[in-house]
Amino acid sequence: RPTHEIVATILAYLANSTEHNNAEKKFYSKVLQQMFLPEKLSKIMQPIENMMHLAKSFKKKGYNVYLLSNLDTELFEILNKKHSDFFDIFDGKMISGTEKVGKPDPRFYIKLLEKYNLQPTDCIFIDDEPENIKAACNLGIHGIVKTSFKSVCDDLQKIGIVKVVSE
Repeated sequence: RPTHEIVATILAYLANSTEHNNAEKKFYSKVLQQMFLPEKLSKIMQPIENMMHLAKSFKKKGYNVYLLSNLDTELFEILNKKHSDFFDIFDGKMISGTEKVGKPDPRFYIKLLEKYNLQPTDCIFIDDEPENIKAACNLGIHGIVKTSFKSVCDDLQKIGIVKVVSE
């Protein structure tokens, strides 16, 4: 669902809540809006430099690179404009807000495979959430849990994909 819709639902619940006084309601409302409304959230979100370097390393080696994100459509559009240098690296993008399904739902990965005519065994999926990796692995996609940039590079090197030198 669009973030605006979720925020509006929570704000309506908060307004009718008898568990919080007016000062708490006002505070929670401001925090919620600062943290989740796309126009506010986009001001603090930045591409992860190390991962951007990794994506560029893959591209230099001739690999295709795809983005799978659980962003809503509005936030993605704002970020895509703001950080086009990052998003232009990718050969394709799957955004949950657009696709109406997201990680770790297997349908999200299946849509990616079908849309870009990919074979699961030819893919590597890197994510920081173990449940997202597990879902991809259940479909035959090799998964790497990102605990640190170094751990990702080490795992990639172990399977002979790409050696990355930190910039």
